[in-house]
Amino acid sequence: MAPDGGWGWMVVVGSCICHFFLLGINRSMGIIFVLLQERFEASATDTALAAAIFVSVRAFGGIIIYIMMMMMMMMNE
Repeated sequence: MAPDGGWGWMVVVGSCICHFFLLGINRSMGIIFVLLQERFEASATDTALAAAIFVSVRAFGGIIIYIMMMMMMMMNE
């Protein structure tokens, strides 16, 4: 029996699904940009800011997750 009870593969599958959709949204932001601009009647600057925040949260989230993983590894030692 795996130490995690066999749920490790479910975490991997869930992570792959999340990355699949998030990268798809990220890559099609040019198409989504126009739709968001029309839907919310926002300026190009406001819409671009929302898209930039989306990308930035993903990028900085990696740093936060790395720090959390290192803290957990230290606790397990």
